[in-house]
Amino acid sequence: MSFCQRACCSSIRNADPTGSGDAGEIKNADISGLLEMLASVPDFRKEKGKEYELPFILAVCLAAALAGAKNYREIATVAAHIPQDMLRIMGAEWNYFTHRYKHPRKTTIWLTLTSVDAA
Repeated sequence: MSFCQRACCSSIRNADPTGSGDAGEIKNADISGLLEMLASVPDFRKEKGKEYELPFILAVCLAAALAGAKNYREIATVAAHIPQDMLRIMGAEWNYFTHRYKHPRKTTIWLTLTSVDAA
């Protein structure tokens, strides 16, 4: 089951959990253009305390929104279910303690989305 299929959160009532996409298509998707566009967004954060790169957080939020997430909690829920290979493609950092790619948590998502310049 893909992360899009698991995005059936409480406010996403009529989503079809069967999905119609092939997992091979996701692995071969080229999102380099999207990541370049997201990298052009100016990073407002100070160097100290950055855990994730801004383009990565925005890519995760965009993927979650496309999967049907409507609020920060749902974005975080979808982010937690993004497959490891997709997190790697999006630019996630490897966590040597858990042996998994890291995904942003709800607080990070909220702080980023409420502070990023929409212009």
